[in-house]
Amino acid sequence: MKTVILSKPLKNLAKNGTAQHNPCRTQNSNPNTQKRSFSVFLKSLSLAFALMLCPSVYAYPGYGSGTPSELWESTQDGWAGPHAEIGQHLDSHKNYVMWTIVAPKIPLDLRKPDFFRQVLAQNKTDGISISHNVVAWQCHVGNKTYRGATGHSGESHNQSQEMVKLGWGLTTFLATFTDGWLTGGIHSGGMLRVRAEEEETFTLVVEVKENNCAQMLQFLKAFIFHPKKPVHNFGLTLDPEKFEGAGCITMAKALLKKAGVFQEVFSASHRDLFASLYRFGGNDLPLPSHTKVPELKWRKEHPKKVRLGEFFSENWNASGPGIHLGLLDPELLILGYKTLSSGLAGSPRVLKINQVNDCGGRSGRPCVIQNLKIDKNLDAQAANIVAKAQRWDRKMLRSGYSKEEFALGNGHPVILYSK
Repeated sequence: MKTVILSKPLKNLAKNGTAQHNPCRTQNSNPNTQKRSFSVFLKSLSLAFALMLCPSVYAYPGYGSGTPSELWESTQDGWAGPHAEIGQHLDSHKNYVMWTIVAPKIPLDLRKPDFFRQVLAQNKTDGISISHNVVAWQCHVGNKTYRGATGHSGESHNQSQEMVKLGWGLTTFLATFTDGWLTGGIHSGGMLRVRAEEEETFTLVVEVKENNCAQMLQFLKAFIFHPKKPVHNFGLTLDPEKFEGAGCITMAKALLKKAGVFQEVFSASHRDLFASLYRFGGNDLPLPSHTKVPELKWRKEHPKKVRLGEFFSENWNASGPGIHLGLLDPELLILGYKTLSSGLAGSPRVLKINQVNDCGGRSGRPCVIQNLKIDKNLDAQAANIVAKAQRWDRKMLRSGYSKEEFALGNGHPVILYSK
């Protein structure tokens, strides 16, 4: 593969006016009808569980459809929203990388597959919101300055929702949607500004060395210009570092890894969910446009359609044959961030869980809801996240970094590590 070097000056993108769009548009629902309730559940499910978490409603029609050069330049078109406000606290001559995460309105319980199903089943309303991850930067590489932001997005035709309706079940979460793109710097900041009005957002800013900034931008440019066009592949199972494609949380992880930022916590935030084989459908079923699925060997001779009622109400945990689903848990990442904070980031988020196994649905057993703080006592993995974040913080301070916490005008907390 040809090495991409940041050596040529960037050309300014032509501005064709301001597009009229709502970065936080959601699908209307009527909770009084089962069909619409299922629709909201499916949309929330397919976006949140797959941790694609960056739906196309953040972009106007045609956004991200330009040439690789235009897409690359759009990621470098500057800052807006919280990034611009944070920039007022930064030294314009230094190199910085920012990571912003938008928290789901309703905390997601990803400790077990059926815990997640129960959270969604209990909240089949527009109150469920998806998460999002954006990485921004100010990089001085050689005699060039790069200032921008990006996040990976896609699934612009509601394919995931359609797949579940067609009977694909949990196989939906193995799908690749071929209509992905990267959002630009100004667009990313504008989207975050709107999201922060109603949802918790958190930003970590770290001063980095020039070579770390350069490595991150070289990776981003290689990803955009790669001959396999991974920028158009959007999904859970894709590895951006192998140029397969990405979701927004995996793209953020890859960019931060290249910059050397917070990787200990990201690496420890993976959940391994063992889901029932019988909730996976596939093979002879039709697929929506702009959608691919891997070969499903376990269904080759026995095609399976997972019916909507079954998928919605029956246990997703594997009591027999199962499939491993590996994913990054946004709640663990948020816990890692909150561990760094002296309190400005707020109190622990709270899961609403059932104390009764296999309740609701066909079981007929009533559910008993319990509030459970997302802190080091949640489970062993949460305790590990807290320990990793504390060690990372101590390492930074021992290395000569100072830590500053401040809030933006809307209360958005920011933690800044600088030298």
